[in-house]
Amino acid sequence: MKKVEFAIIERFALGILIGFSYLPEDEHTDFTELNIYVVFIVLHFKFYNNADT
Repeated sequence: MKKVEFAIIERFALGILIGFSYLPEDEHTDFTELNIYVVFIVLHFKFYNNADT
């Protein structure tokens, strides 16, 4: 089973943000990140590919 982290982050100092970013796993990291930007809030997801992490 994959481990998943979730966080809600406020970004009032940066201003209005709309969109998303996707950071795939590479040779240095064992996780994938997805950030969804909704006005002043970021929904942050981190999916670990190794359940023992």
